[in-house]
Amino acid sequence: MTVEARIVGGQPVAISMSYLLRPAGAPAVPFTALRFGETRAANVRAFVGDRELSFRTAPAAGSRLDGRVELPPGSSAVERLRLRLVYEVLPEPDLAAERFTLALPLLVVGWPPAETRPETFAATVHLPAGIALHAAFPSQIAPGESVERTAGGGTYRLALPVVPALIRLRAGSGEPPLLTAERAVDAVAVALLLGLAAAGWRRLREALA
Repeated sequence: MTVEARIVGGQPVAISMSYLLRPAGAPAVPFTALRFGETRAANVRAFVGDRELSFRTAPAAGSRLDGRVELPPGSSAVERLRLRLVYEVLPEPDLAAERFTLALPLLVVGWPPAETRPETFAATVHLPAGIALHAAFPSQIAPGESVERTAGGGTYRLALPVVPALIRLRAGSGEPPLLTAERAVDAVAVALLLGLAAAGWRRLREALA
């Protein structure tokens, strides 16, 4: 599964997801996306190659969006099928804010992966010029090079062995805060490790004394 998210001022976030699936005779592919407050996936379209398929949604189920893609005749018998989803994340982000948090809900297929690989899930996030990434979840996201030389913004990449329900970004036009929740957790973890190491060293010295 690969994801590309494009964030542009004055527009909803545009997301493209590409799945490599094994239908194994299934007539349809089920998907679920979570809502995070007012943030939601909307205007979902599905494609196999250049052919657009029907994406049907179930009645709203609280904080969840359930949908299914009806596969064309004969495609359920193929060994592998590349299915692409494109949709928007609403409401559009306020990029003028000095700092903001943006949740990007992902449409997760209801089938488990056949095997777990380090890059079962890979994502690329494009930020516009003037916007800096302060922190993210999952935290493995890192700066990457963009093939769009004229874009002028930042590109960040992420790879995981599992598919997350969302990507959460903390970004803004201002300088990042000195202490973020992620940095606080890292600092506490380092302090605990140092404390355990110091205690172990003292016990070792006492045993040798």
